Order: sequence, then C-alpha cells, then structure tokens
Amino acid sequence: MLVRTVVLVLVLVGVAAARPSSELTRAFQAGVDAYRLGKLDEAKRHLERARSLDPTLPGPHRFLAAVAQAEGDWQGCIDAARTALELNPRSQELADTRKLVEACRRSAGRAAYPEELGERAAIAVTTSVPGATVTIGGLAYGGTPLAPRTIPVGVHEVALDKAGYLSQQVTVNALAGVVTDVIVELEPAPEPAPAARAGKSAPAADRGSLAGKRHVAPVDVIAGRERRRRRGWILIGTGGVLVATAGVTGVLATGEDGTTRTALLAGAGASLVASAVTLGLGVWWVRQNRAPDPDAVPPVAVVPVEGGVVVTRGGRF
Repeated sequence: MLVRTVVLVLVLVGVAAARPSSELTRAFQAGVDAYRLGKLDEAKRHLERARSLDPTLPGPHRFLAAVAQAEGDWQGCIDAARTALELNPRSQELADTRKLVEACRRSAGRAAYPEELGERAAIAVTTSVPGATVTIGGLAYGGTPLAPRTIPVGVHEVALDKAGYLSQQVTVNALAGVVTDVIVELEPAPEPAPAARAGKSAPAADRGSLAGKRHVAPVDVIAGRERRRRRGWILIGTGGVLVATAGVTGVLATGEDGTTRTALLAGAGASLVASAVTLGLGVWWVRQNRAPDPDAVPPVAVVPVEGGVVVTRGGRF
C-alpha cells in the first residue's frame, strides 16, 4: 500500500512538471511559426509567453531578437540576441546569433570591428558629450567616441571622466565574438554657488566660520593707498617750498623801505600761512594712508567663503 502511494505521488509530480514544459513547447513553436509567416505581433506574443515560462532558455530570446530586427527595433534586437549568447555560449546557433547582433549594430549605425573577432571580445564606448576619457581595469583606452577595441572576455568596470561632468562607472559583460557597446549619458557637474553680491554681508553661519581669520587688503586697495601717500608727500614738499619762499621774501623786506617792505612782508606772511596749511594736510594724508599692516583690518576686503565670497568694509571677521 505504501509503495503504491509513493508511486502515485511520483506520477502526479511528473505530470505537474510536464505541464509547463508542454505549454512552453507549444508557445515557442507557435511563436516561431508566426514569425516565419510574417505575423510579427502574434510571434512576439507567443515568444514572450515562452520566455516568461522559462527565462533561461536561449531560443525565445533569439527569435525575439529576430522579430525586433524585422520591426526595426535595433537595440531590442541587440539586447535579446546578447541574452541568448549569455545563456548558452556553446549553442549550435552561436554563429547565427553573433551575426544577428552585428547586423543590428550596423543597422543602428554603430562601428564594426574591422576583422573577424573569433573568440575574442571587443568594446566600443560613446558618450553624449565627446572627449570623455575611458579607463578599463586601470588602463586608459582613449577618448570617446572610442572605436571597437579588443578586450578580454568577461566582466569589466568602465570608468568615464570628463572635466565639467560627473564621473561615471559602468559594469559590462564583454561577450566573445561580438562588439559590446557602452553608451553613457554624461551629467554636468553641479556649478558652484554664485558669489554674494557686493555690499551684502555674509550669512550668520559664514561670518561665524571666519572668526579668528586675518586677511590683507586687496591689491587695488593697497595701490590706491600708495597713490594717496605720494600725494601727501607732494603736499609736504610744496609746503617746504612755500616756507623757503617766505624766508627769502622776509630777507628781502629787511633791505627795503616803505611800500616795498610792506608788500614783501605781506607776501612772506601769506607764504607762511599757506605752507602751514599745506604741510598740515600733507602730514595728515601721509599718516592716514601709511603702509598697510598685515594684521590690520583692511578698509575693503573680498573674503572667500564656502559657496561664494563676502565683500566687507571694516569690522573684524
């Protein structure tokens, strides 16, 4: 009795396991027949059903690639044919499947390898913006667009770098006998935050981050200060000349009489007053615009901070 029960269970399990296989066979054969009759929509429906029943079988993928080729879906053709090659790299249909990949690549306008690859693999790299550096396994392969180049069969990490764009890394499986395409959309790198407008103070967080820092005044401020100092020295020199003039006129006045002496003394007095005012202004200007102290707070400073710059007038920061 026990033996009969075990046998019955095994028979039922075998029947249950056979049902999907039988359904798969019918769906796959129906898809192949529809494809050969040119009924592409019907063929795709049956082949997709067969693929869903057993995604590990290469046959449905190979015929779905043929359907995609007939419909002009070049990328769909390439993807499905490559899947068939990955699932069974020793298939009796291997040569035809490789030819299908290359035929769809040519139709898509992609460069072919100039000779037979045999059991070698090749890779081609294109980016949305040309000029990206391609690095594979630490070796530089050149810039994009990269024409098909031989590469060892297997999985590789492809790194892409271009100034002004985010670096990207793509994992690819280079298959024997076909060119593996790497097509990447480069994304622009984030631009730095715009500089703070002149005359506006930094946010509180930025001002706090500058505590204890000292900054020397910009070159244009120093140059302006030096020009004003030179003017001050010119005024001091002019005052000295006026002092000398007053002395000369005073000496002349001692040897004259009457109106001439009065005029000379008046001129000497005016020269002394003018020299005093000129000397005073010159000394004040020189003192106000003396050489800058690196530790002193500049009258105007442009201070770089994270995210921009801060333009300040006086104040310690």
